[in-house]
Amino acid sequence: MSMQDFLSPPAPGFAPVLVPGARPIAAEHICVIDGSNMLHRAWAMGGSRQRADGLEVAAVDLFSKMMVKLMRRMHEGRRPPSHVVVFFDPPRAESWRREIFPGYKATRPPMDQKLADQIPLMKGMCEAMGIAWSVAPKHEADDMIAAYVEDVVAGNGRCSIVSTDKDLMQLVRPGVLQLSTVQQRPPLEPPGFSPRRKAARFFPVLVCRK
Repeated sequence: MSMQDFLSPPAPGFAPVLVPGARPIAAEHICVIDGSNMLHRAWAMGGSRQRADGLEVAAVDLFSKMMVKLMRRMHEGRRPPSHVVVFFDPPRAESWRREIFPGYKATRPPMDQKLADQIPLMKGMCEAMGIAWSVAPKHEADDMIAAYVEDVVAGNGRCSIVSTDKDLMQLVRPGVLQLSTVQQRPPLEPPGFSPRRKAARFFPVLVCRK
């Protein structure tokens, strides 16, 4: 089962764009993409490839391919989003969590500079595709995803989360779906739900009504 099974026919003139900073309360169906989650996956799988000037670009190359494939599958689906936005994390030292707990992620090694150097290229690729991206001061990508989900739900809209981060599963409810693009997996499902309840909760665009 792939992502297109959960999305609707493309609307005429479909344009996956959301102005950075805009609040999506009135959005019919917004897709929020965990850009930091995706870039780390691209880094882990991308291998090594260098530009003529020596800059490592394997991760941005794979990130771009992942985004193109994702957007194509959305566009061809049954319920494509009306808006799409990609969120990236700010520098770890700037997180509000670090202000509350100085030891937050303190034991994690710093981001490899070869990956950090590719992030501006990833953001530029999003812009070239007409996809909005955003970095919020002190707030990580999952904070922004949660805020957008709550705004969309409050406006009676639908929201699709694209991330393999299972911490985001707590946001799933009727009208909110989390999708993993890894090996065309179906929506992520925590244990402990009957098949009927799973269908109602994790396949809301198919079985739930506004």
